[in-house]
Amino acid sequence: MRTTKKPKAANEPSTRDKLSAKFDADLLADYEAHGREAIAAAREKSPEKWLDAVGRRISAIEPRPDGYESCQDMREIAIKHLQSIGFSDPDERSIQAAIEANDIFVNTLQQIRAEGEGQLQ
Repeated sequence: MRTTKKPKAANEPSTRDKLSAKFDADLLADYEAHGREAIAAAREKSPEKWLDAVGRRISAIEPRPDGYESCQDMREIAIKHLQSIGFSDPDERSIQAAIEANDIFVNTLQQIRAEGEGQLQ
């Protein structure tokens, strides 16, 4: 007998999200109960693994720039846009087309905002 999958409600979290939230809660509870002692024991038992874990944790919380922060103008932003879709070495014509496409996109977003705020009838 084959069972059918119950459709998920639009606002219901996925199984992955539920498991992740549960794991995070359990991890926090375990840390609150044994955190300092467990960290000290891990550091004493295997300093190399402890340092590796610390390094991974730090890199996980550090913001990873997407490269746009360094862009000085729309040309550089257009190049980043093109590179983000796999166009590693865009030519000048493509860069100009990307600038125009970005302008259209921004103008469309502004129109959506204006309509949403009731500014356009």
